[in-house]
Formats: sequence, C-alpha cells, structure tokens
Amino acid sequence: MISISLAISTGILEAILAVQQGVRCVSLGFAESGSRTQDVAAIRTLRAMTEETLRNLGHADVQVNTVFHQYMAAFPDAPARAEELIFNSAVTAKLSGATRVIVKTPVEARRIPTLEDNVDGLGLVARGIASAASEALDEPAIAAECAVIRREVQAILDAVVMAGRGSVAQGIVEAFRTGILDVPFSPSIHNRGEVATARDVSGAIRFLTVGGLPFDRETREFHRERMDERRRADGISESQAYLLVEQDVLRIPRGQYRRWPLSA
Repeated sequence: MISISLAISTGILEAILAVQQGVRCVSLGFAESGSRTQDVAAIRTLRAMTEETLRNLGHADVQVNTVFHQYMAAFPDAPARAEELIFNSAVTAKLSGATRVIVKTPVEARRIPTLEDNVDGLGLVARGIASAASEALDEPAIAAECAVIRREVQAILDAVVMAGRGSVAQGIVEAFRTGILDVPFSPSIHNRGEVATARDVSGAIRFLTVGGLPFDRETREFHRERMDERRRADGISESQAYLLVEQDVLRIPRGQYRRWPLSA
C-alpha cells in the first residue's frame, strides 16, 4: 500500500523527467486504494498538480492523461467478491474522471485469465461505468482529501528540487538517499524503507510511520491521530502497530471486509 501522496509525487517527477527529454504526451498511473473518496481525490489532484507543475516549468503544451489501475494487490478468491470489486472499481474510475482504466478479471486470484475471463472483466467495467451516473459523491470530503494530498505532494516536490539544487534528476537521487522519497515495501537497495502505511477507520490509506518525508508538524499529527484512532478501534498497542499493516495487506484476499469500496 503505497501512500497516495508518494504515488502522485513519483508520477509527477517521472513526468518532469520525460518532458525534459521532449515528451509531449504523458500518462500517469494511479493504483486504486479502495477508499472512493481518497481515490477520486487522488485522480483529480494527480491531473491538476501535474498540469500546474509542467506549466510552471514552461511546458504548457503537454497532454496529461490519468490511468486508473483497478486494485493491484491480492484479489479476493470468491468470484462474487471479485466481480463486486471490479464493478465498483469501475464506478470509482468513472467518478474520478480518469482518462483510462486498467481492467482486472474475476479470476485474478486463481489463474491466468482466458479470453472469456477478459471479456467478463470488460463487461463488468462497462456496466460499472454506466451505473456511475446514479452514484453521489461527498464533495466536501473529497475537497478535504484533495487538500491533504496536495499539501503532502507539494512538500515532497519542493524538497526534491531543493535537494537537487534545481535539478530534478539529481534531486531524486539525493531524495532517495536521505529519505525525502521513501516508497513503502520497495525492494530497491536505494530505498530506505523507513516509511509504512496502513488504513484508518474509514479505509483510507495513511502514514503509520513517516520516516524522513519532508512533512510539517500539522501533517505528521494528522496521520498520527488517524492511526491512533485505528489502533484503539482494533485494540492494538502502539508497540504492535505493525499488525495493522499485516491486517490490511491480507484483508482483501481473506474477504475480511463488508463491501467494495471499503469506504462505502
């Protein structure tokens, strides 16, 4: 579970590097978290901040696309659960305004999909997209989430530029060395691995530990409060907070949730 702000920050940094090499059309992917409020806010913020950042760097002529990846972690084994996930994931993708959707199939947890399985997945997505018109969004909650994401992303981008003394490429290298950029669960030897994420009581992904990420006190307190609330709800002590990560990684394949998305 990569954090929303880290996913967006790394996507924007990759886009900058590509555009500096002459690319004029970029597609930035985002992997669904399972919190509809957070996922819609993420796609909106991803597009807006990428366009703003590139425009501020003198690249206003770049086409920015957003790609919504249906849930990328372990899928539920039960066919009905998998179908529900794919259908409602497509609803979220449509509501987010993403340019494209990367489609999963109902057999994701069990085997390599056949042609028929892929057709089934496409049908579920088509029906989900069509039904999105009848779904209501909590716009105040989405706006609040957008503000949280934007604050974190801007802090990371600014710190990377400062670390590279104006060079984004050099800043990325230095940022990974110092922990300004730190991707949870990454196997790279260049990643410090000091950051961990877990879900809050609403199902949104938050920081369990922030490591060397360049966040201010208010941002760090926000995540600490959300994680403390989750620990209390689950009856887990602070010293055993790592158990939240284990629970969240396994809850979807185990089917230990009411419905998808988790925030429903």
